[in-house]
Amino acid sequence: MIYKSLLFLFTFCIYKAAKSQVWHEKAQLFQIGVGDNYVIKTRIEENRLIYTSKNTASFGKISIRTTPAFFIKFERALTRNIGIGMSVGYRKTEITQVIPYIYYDTTTTYPTYIGGVGVVYHHPQRTGYDIFNFKINDLAIGAKLNYHLLPGKIVDPYIGIAAGYRLFDRSYSYTADNNRRIYYVVEYENVLPVYFSGTLGVRYFITDDLGVYAEVGIDKWSIIQGGFVFKIK
Repeated sequence: MIYKSLLFLFTFCIYKAAKSQVWHEKAQLFQIGVGDNYVIKTRIEENRLIYTSKNTASFGKISIRTTPAFFIKFERALTRNIGIGMSVGYRKTEITQVIPYIYYDTTTTYPTYIGGVGVVYHHPQRTGYDIFNFKINDLAIGAKLNYHLLPGKIVDPYIGIAAGYRLFDRSYSYTADNNRRIYYVVEYENVLPVYFSGTLGVRYFITDDLGVYAEVGIDKWSIIQGGFVFKIK
């Protein structure tokens, strides 16, 4: 739903004309927005399929819950065509993995009568579940550079890049439904603390100081994002 809404916003911004000048040599703009979560969910699911295919055991069911990417951006005009500023992005993801296993219930004993032999007592087999819960907080802060294609026009299309630092914090918890104590070792893949994005965007102002924006590209694993833009100067 958010993907379609942001796509509509991007199309709307391209064809809708503004009443005021969007970008000029003294412009200072502040943006807040959200991005879609399709790419990050697909990437996690593809990694799970690759990992499972290399192992013979069943790795159970995985559920993925992730927030949209949230963005805060500031830009100030450096020249007629170039603007510089900063970009902050955040996304939270939670992954739950439920792994089934077979165990013998030692709290229960069933007798089996074997003719000519006697009685054999055994523990019944039951299915238990190991539950892993992974939490990921992904924060990025970087410097941003935009090149404005039509400065001073009724719409403001631009090409932007950003680069900076990425804080990728991960944690996990483990529980078992029958209180068994099995210790797992989780080896995290290495993630470079580097943030980079490249987008194509456009802005449209509804009033002299308030507008909307939309961007397509890659930023915090979002393909399309959109939100509000405020003119400070």
